[in-house]
Amino acid sequence: MYIRTNAGVGQAPAPATPPVVTSPMVRVANALVAPFQSICRIVARSYDKPGLSIGTGFLISPSYVLTCAHNIYPAQAPRTKSIEVFPAQNGPDASVVRHASNGWAVSERWRSGDCRATAADFGIIRLASPARNAVFQLRQFDPTLIAGKTANLVGYPFGQEALSRHMFRSTGPLIGALVIESCGRDAQGGETLRRRIFPAVAPTSGLIAHALASAHGVSGGPLWLEEDGTRTIVGIHVRAIDSNTRGAAVLLNDAVRAEVERMMTRALPPLRR
Repeated sequence: MYIRTNAGVGQAPAPATPPVVTSPMVRVANALVAPFQSICRIVARSYDKPGLSIGTGFLISPSYVLTCAHNIYPAQAPRTKSIEVFPAQNGPDASVVRHASNGWAVSERWRSGDCRATAADFGIIRLASPARNAVFQLRQFDPTLIAGKTANLVGYPFGQEALSRHMFRSTGPLIGALVIESCGRDAQGGETLRRRIFPAVAPTSGLIAHALASAHGVSGGPLWLEEDGTRTIVGIHVRAIDSNTRGAAVLLNDAVRAEVERMMTRALPPLRR
């Protein structure tokens, strides 16, 4: 979500379709308890364009945040100069810990502006100093068993206040596998999207569709299941596909988790301290 200095969000909403029943996004009362303390507000600034871009991410180690690639390189201002990370923010900037970053990397398969590359819309941010918050573990899971289950989503929605400083959450069902074939613009400038949703999710699926409430700014938020006392991250919310009544998330399958691990060890290895 890019916020221009004297304007609002520079992104048109997706076309409307019949709504899906799901819970609304509600504000998190205490962001300092698990699992909310691992969720981060992300602020990126560009070299050559005023304003800032706000999104969501989550700690996967004390020094790394997993998020969307388009939060790192926003389409409206892709020449990123700096990224700041605010773990567990739920109020004014002055009242929370702020972390500068000293590097970032995105999937080599992602292409900005190409909706067909949405399944590769993820990347990592390396913090200049380790966060003391708890982190999410990227556990192995069986993607074929997740369709129809109720999931959780947390992020920083635009619309509650201009700079999205408050954390919100929603719950709702995972629908199935999603394939985005193409996108364009209609006569009014709104986005058109050709996509197919399949009820079964395969281990090789790139995207999953969900019916959790979301908003601009929630991109990069974790999508997780809670079963038998175990919290399992299954996806990264990347975009709305039906006017915010359905959303798309990168499936954190074995291949994606391995790619994230390679980013952390090769593309953007830990700094010696």
